[in-house]
Amino acid sequence: MADKKTTVAFLGPWGSYSHQAISLLFPDASAVALLPAASIPRCLDQLDSTDYVLVPIENSSFGVVIQALDKFIHFPLLHSSFLTTYQISLSKYLVIHHCLLSSATNLSDIVRVYSHPQGLGQVSNWLDKHLPNAERKSVDSTSKAAELCRADPQGAAVCSEICKDIYGLNVLAKNIEDASIKDGSNSSTNTTRFFLLSKTINYRPPNTTQETLPFLTFLSITVNQQQPGALCDALAILKQKNLNLTKIDSRPSGRRKWHYIFFLELEGHFNDTNVHMAIVELQKICFEVKVFGSYQKVAEEFPDFEADSAVIDNGGVVIA
Repeated sequence: MADKKTTVAFLGPWGSYSHQAISLLFPDASAVALLPAASIPRCLDQLDSTDYVLVPIENSSFGVVIQALDKFIHFPLLHSSFLTTYQISLSKYLVIHHCLLSSATNLSDIVRVYSHPQGLGQVSNWLDKHLPNAERKSVDSTSKAAELCRADPQGAAVCSEICKDIYGLNVLAKNIEDASIKDGSNSSTNTTRFFLLSKTINYRPPNTTQETLPFLTFLSITVNQQQPGALCDALAILKQKNLNLTKIDSRPSGRRKWHYIFFLELEGHFNDTNVHMAIVELQKICFEVKVFGSYQKVAEEFPDFEADSAVIDNGGVVIA
C-alpha cells in the first residue's frame, strides 16, 4: 500500500505566492497532496479535512491580510483551555517580486488590472505612474488574476512571473513592487509572511528555553472598551511579566458596531512560565483570550524566488 500523502490546502489557483511557499516548505512533491482553495476563508475552512493549511498573514509593505485575521476571530477554543482548536505550526517568509502579465503585448493596451487587494496595494505607486487610468479589480488571489486576464485582451495581472508559463501570458513589466530597492540589483524589501496551521498543538521541546530556542506566541484579546485604560491594563501585564510585544493589530469583532478584537504577537512560548502566567492574568481582566499557537522564531529565511530557477508542482505539470 502506498504511503498516505500529507494534505496541504493553500490559496490557489496554481502559481500563487502561497503555492510557491508550499513548494519550499514541502520540497518532496511526491509526498504531498496540494489542495488549492479559491480564497483565504475557503482555505481556512479546510482545517478539519486536511493535515495543514497555509495562509498569508501579513506583508512588510502593505500590512496585515485581513481575510485571514477575520477567520481567526471565529476559531473555537479547546474545552477548558485558552488554546484554539486550530494552531499555528510555523511562520515562514517569502520575498515577493511582482510582475505585470497580460495576453496583450503592449502596456498601452491595458485598461484593467487584476490582483488580490494585497497585490494591488503593494504596486500602487507603480500603477499610479504607469497605468493611472486603468481600472483596478480586486480578486481572490494573484494567480486568479492571471487566470482571468488570460481571457481579457485589455486586462493585466499583478502576480508572480511563475504565472507566465502556467497561463501562457506575456511579461509587460518586472519587479514593479513599490518596495524594490532602486539600485539596479532588483533587490526587494517586499516580503510576505505565512502561517502554517494544523490541529496539532505545538508544545515547546523539552530542555529548551527562550534563550536556546526562541519562540513567538500569537493570541487575541477582547477587552471592555467602555472601561478607560482597558487595553493599557492588558498590555501592562505583558510588561510586568517582562514579555516583549512584537506585533499588534485590531479587527472589528462583528458582534456590534465599533467593537474590536486585538491580535498580539509576543516573544515566548505559551507553556513558558511567564507567558502562561500572563495569559492567566489576561483571562481575569479580558472578556476573551485566544491563543492561536507558539512557533519558532526565525529570520526571514525564504530566498528570492526566481522563475527561471524554480521548480513548481503545477498539479502534475512541472514548471522549470
